[in-house]
Formats: sequence, C-alpha cells, structure tokens
Amino acid sequence: MYEIVKFQAIAKSRKARISAAVGALCLLGIVVALILGRDPSPPPQPTPSGPAEGFTFFDIGRNTPLTPPLRDRLEKELGPAVAERWADLDLNINYPGFLEEHFPELADLNGKLKDEENRPRPEEKPVKLTFRHTSGKETTFKQVDLVFSPYSRHPIFFRIRPKKGEGAALVKTIEKKYGPPGGIQWDDEITWDGRSGETLVWRRDGDLLTVTISPDRYGDPSYLIAIFYAKNLKKTAKIKAENKAKREGSGLEKAF
Repeated sequence: MYEIVKFQAIAKSRKARISAAVGALCLLGIVVALILGRDPSPPPQPTPSGPAEGFTFFDIGRNTPLTPPLRDRLEKELGPAVAERWADLDLNINYPGFLEEHFPELADLNGKLKDEENRPRPEEKPVKLTFRHTSGKETTFKQVDLVFSPYSRHPIFFRIRPKKGEGAALVKTIEKKYGPPGGIQWDDEITWDGRSGETLVWRRDGDLLTVTISPDRYGDPSYLIAIFYAKNLKKTAKIKAENKAKREGSGLEKAF
C-alpha cells in the first residue's frame, strides 16, 4: 500500500514539473513572437541621391533631404536650430510685391503654397529650421532660415543673412563658383521707407539664387541671400493640390 501511495506522489510531482515546463515554453514562445512581430527599426529616413545638385549651402543641394544627421551637422556649424512646423511659407524678399514684379512664377508658387484662404494642414506645412544664435560660432552668417518640403524633405527655400562686413566676400565666392550674375536695380516705393537696392541673380536648372544689397538704417550695405529651389517648389505645390482634391472628392473637407 505504501509503495502505491509513493508511486502516485511521484507521478503527481512529474506532472507538475511537466506542466510547469510546458507553461514556460509557451510563455517563451509568446515573448519571441512579440519580439519578432515588432519592427525594431525606426521608419527609414530619406537618403541623398548622389552629390548635392544645383545651388548649394553647406553641401545641401536640390536633391539633399533633411535628416537627423544633416541637422546635427548644421547645428555644429551654425549653433542650435529652432524647428517650426506651424509657420506659413513666405518666399517674399526685399519688399511686398518684389516677386510679382520680377519673378511672377515664384509669386504664383508662393500663393499656392501659402494658400491663405484655405489654411494648410499641419502635416502639409513646410519644415523650417532657423539658426539665429550664431554669435558664439565662427561663422559668417547672422541668421539662416532653411525651409524643406513637408513631403520629400528636400529644400525649397533658403534665406540667409550674413554678419556685417561679410557680404562682399560672400558675393565674390558665389561669383567664383557660379559665374557673373544678372542684376535688378529696384526702388521700393510701396512701403514707407522707400528703400532702394540691387539684387544679383543667378539661374541654374530652373532654380534661382539671389543676393540683395541695400543700405541699412545707418547707410551701410546689408546683404540678403536667397535660394529658390523652383523645381522642388513646383513638386510640393502639385502634391498639395492633389491631396486637397482627394479630400474634397471624398467629402472630408465638408465633414470637418
């Protein structure tokens, strides 16, 4: 009788160990399945397609996408950046109406992308990096605004202000790289200050680089550099229009 009881106890102990082992294996299988089912890598970042094309600034060209490593590199050169996703795009330079008068195609694109009547959705607003705390950096720039497409993350518009006394040297550097520019003499009779100045213009593959030289309030020359990546601006405007048409076609604009 004692042997039978002892045998039953051993059997129950073996069953308990087997059940525990099976439970542990099942739990391990669930954990492994969860790990394998999860994508451990972040979403792929856009990568540059070869050397920078067209007009460049710190090796950023028409085909250079904005990535975390690029932002890190820029911050080492220019200092901390302020990133904005809520600001409207505004391509205007010099004075209101300058683009309409001299570059109507850019003025048209500016209107399509700004779209004041139909406020752009946050995800469709350009990505803007602003570098303005450059005083502690060994750089020739006072403020730099770099604007990228919300879709491709490629550059669409750069606005660059050199530090005082640096503009003339930058113009020589640009002329050496891109050749002699065209020129626009202008007189701002629209706003109260009535400034006058000269805007140098370089064109390459449909894109524009401009350098405006005009007197500041002390009469000293001030410089404003702007790069208009027209091809990327057109692509951005086209995608935005297509997205808007899809939303209107589905009735979502009326629903909300």
